[in-house]
Amino acid sequence: MPTYDFKKRNGQVVEEMMTIAEFERRFGGLGGKGKLKNGVQAVAVMTSSPMPPGGGKNKSSRYPYYSWSTGCHPDQRHEMMDAMSKAGVPTYIREDGDVKIESAGHGRKVDKFFGVHDRNGTSG
Repeated sequence: MPTYDFKKRNGQVVEEMMTIAEFERRFGGLGGKGKLKNGVQAVAVMTSSPMPPGGGKNKSSRYPYYSWSTGCHPDQRHEMMDAMSKAGVPTYIREDGDVKIESAGHGRKVDKFFGVHDRNGTSG
């Protein structure tokens, strides 16, 4: 599940996890104003994105990045890290369930572990 950063009126930036659909409904996209779950007014300023930072052709600036598209539920992160390690793909999964992709080769191994094909070519 993606994590979004929001700037409150006092300038403090806070993180909140929500589905993409909920984010679009409540904020309408990055730069949109809305209310956080606690009712505080905020502006959406950043998101953990499936496209690695640096995107495009400069592959050296892409890694590492966190992928929510090959992630898991936060409650399952330790179990998933153990399973991935036993399968020969040692991988860190952060508290929100997003998988840390270390390199293009690592991304391909993660995709193979999850049985997915990266049609955007972000890991290769």
